Amino acid sequence: MTEKNYALMAQRTRIAVVTSYALLCLLITLGVLVWPSCGRQPSLTVWSLQLVLLLIFLPGLISQNLRSLIWLCFMLLGFFLAAISTAFVCDSLIAQLEVITIALLFAATIFYVRWRARSLKQ
Repeated sequence: MTEKNYALMAQRTRIAVVTSYALLCLLITLGVLVWPSCGRQPSLTVWSLQLVLLLIFLPGLISQNLRSLIWLCFMLLGFFLAAISTAFVCDSLIAQLEVITIALLFAATIFYVRWRARSLKQ
């Protein structure tokens, strides 16, 4: 593949990363504050903790720092574990969408890091 193709693929996956990142923040807000599942009460503490953990990586996402995005992938593994256990215990559409969004964000970030690094190397 040529440099142009790697740059184009990186640009497309960056759109997927930003979109799924924003969607995950929205789903966490909906799932914790607006419509909590499993008979839970809305919790500002849980919401702020989850959102702060995600927002730590926002400057790296904006500046396209590949190392920061790799660390975001590691953080997403913890989010995935928590979300998958909630999705299996509770019959909630938001919990299931959260699992799917985390998986999409993880995959898109991995592909973005790979293709962006290759386009920068060429």
